[in-house]
Amino acid sequence: MKKTALIIVNGHPGTGKTTIAKKLSKLLSLPLISKDDIKESLFDTLGVKDREWSKTLGGASIKLLFDIAENHIATHNSIIIENAFIPKYDIKNIQELINKHPHYLPIELYCTCDEALRQKRFIDRNESGNRHPGHVDSWNYNFSNKDTDRSLKLNEHVITLDTTDFDKININDIAQNIQTLLN
Repeated sequence: MKKTALIIVNGHPGTGKTTIAKKLSKLLSLPLISKDDIKESLFDTLGVKDREWSKTLGGASIKLLFDIAENHIATHNSIIIENAFIPKYDIKNIQELINKHPHYLPIELYCTCDEALRQKRFIDRNESGNRHPGHVDSWNYNFSNKDTDRSLKLNEHVITLDTTDFDKININDIAQNIQTLLN
């Protein structure tokens, strides 16, 4: 019997999580649930305000991400969730999903990159005009992540991806490795 997976694409802001998750979703033909997609829909519906509002909608978005994931998991199909998960806040929700649905194999893709490049990507993304203004990311420009590990470390299936150079990442190999784990 083929296993089902909860594929978790995780890492600090600016490490390429969304890029990786979207490519993987397309290659594996799996639904992708992204916190930022949910949050941006909330901004579009409820409006853009200040940083505190962004944090409030961020909390609501995480709750919705897990609720939507739960609905997908109930159908016994593999899914991908993507966010800059913070273990001390999010591990409980992820562990509850896994405990409630033990037939799911959690696989984490943990994205990392050079810290200076990560900060540059973060600032460039915000200033490009392509990032939804509701995130109010300019408040986080001076935040460094170099000494914090956000890997959830749920099991032995953690794939660490150095996204410093996207040309060196073979997303097809990653997809194949995931398919092998599920067979």
